[in-house]
Amino acid sequence: GKRRVGLHLIAIKMNWCAIVLCAGFATLGAFLYGYHNGAINIAKEDANFRRTLKISNSSSTAGESSCTDDVEESALIGLIVSSYPLGCSIGAIIGGVLSQFIGRRYVIMLGSSVATIGAVLQATSFHLGMFFAGTITDGIGIGILFMVVPVYVSEIAPRKIRGRMVLVFGGIGIPSGFLSSCLVNLFLLRYYTFGWRISFGVQATVGAILFASVIFMPESPRWLLKSGKEKKAEKFLKMMFGSNNNEQVNAEMNLIKDALQNEDEMRKKKTYIFKNLFTLRTAHRVALAVCLQTFRKFCGIDIISQYSVTIFNQLGIPSLEATVAVAAAGALSAPFGICIIDKVHTLVEH
Repeated sequence: GKRRVGLHLIAIKMNWCAIVLCAGFATLGAFLYGYHNGAINIAKEDANFRRTLKISNSSSTAGESSCTDDVEESALIGLIVSSYPLGCSIGAIIGGVLSQFIGRRYVIMLGSSVATIGAVLQATSFHLGMFFAGTITDGIGIGILFMVVPVYVSEIAPRKIRGRMVLVFGGIGIPSGFLSSCLVNLFLLRYYTFGWRISFGVQATVGAILFASVIFMPESPRWLLKSGKEKKAEKFLKMMFGSNNNEQVNAEMNLIKDALQNEDEMRKKKTYIFKNLFTLRTAHRVALAVCLQTFRKFCGIDIISQYSVTIFNQLGIPSLEATVAVAAAGALSAPFGICIIDKVHTLVEH
C-alpha cells in the first residue's frame, strides 16, 4: 500500500513537472518580445544594417537615392522602432478574440508562426519596405502571444504555483530575451559583416521551437469546459492531480464550471460590461493596474530597451558592453522580485 501511494505521488510530481515545462515553453512568447527589443536596439546602429536598408547617408552613390538628412534618418529609425508596438497592439486584439473561439493552444501556434515569418522577413530584408513589413508582422505575432500566453499559463498551471508561473512569463521571459539578444549581437557584430541578419534568424528559430513545442502541449481545461469538451478537460485534470484523485479532480472541475456559469449569467443580465470595472469592489484594483502600467512606461525603461545603444554612443560609452550590463541587471533583478513578492505581501498584511 505504501509503495502504491509513493508511486502515485511520484507520478503526480512528474505530471506537475510536465505542466510546468509546458508553461515554460509557452513563456518563450515573452522571450521573443524581449529578444526583438534587444535585436532592433543594436541593429539600428549598425552601419551594415543602415547601408543595406539605405537608411544611412553613407550608402549614397552616384545615381542612387538615399536619406541624406539626419532628421530623415532619425524619422526612419523611429518608424521602424514604433512599427513593432503597433503590430503588437493589432496582434493583441486578434489574439484576444480568436482565443475565445479556437482555443488558447491553436492561437499560440498562430502567433508563433506569424512571429517566425516576420523574423524571417527581417533577416532576409534588402530594402526598408521589406524590413518594415517584417517588423509589423513580427509585432502582430508577438502581440498575439503576449495576449494569449499569460492566460494559457494561468489556466494550465496548478493553483499553488499559478501566480508564480504568470510572473515568470513577464518577469523572467522578457529580460532574459533582452539579455540573450544583447549577448548574441555582441558576438555577431564583432565577427560577422551581416551579424544583424543572423540575429533575427535566431529569433525566427526560437519562434519555430515555440510552434513545435505547442503541438505537444495540452489545451486549457477552462477553454475545454467552456467549449463543452468535458472529457478532455477531465483527462487533463487527472494528469495534474492523479487518475485516482477523483475528489480533487471533480472539485477543480466544479470550480471552473461555477466561474463559467457566473460569467454566462452576467452576460445574460448585461452586467458583464466595462462599468463593472468601476464599482466600489473593483475600481481601486483597476486603478492600481492602470497606474502600474502607465508609470512603468513613464519611467523610461522602454526608451532604454530600444535606444540604449544610441544613448551610450552619444555619451561616448562603449555601447554594446553597456547595453549588455543594463540587460544583465534587469535579468538578474527579476527573479529576486519574484522570490520576495509573496514575503513582502505577507509582511504588509501582518
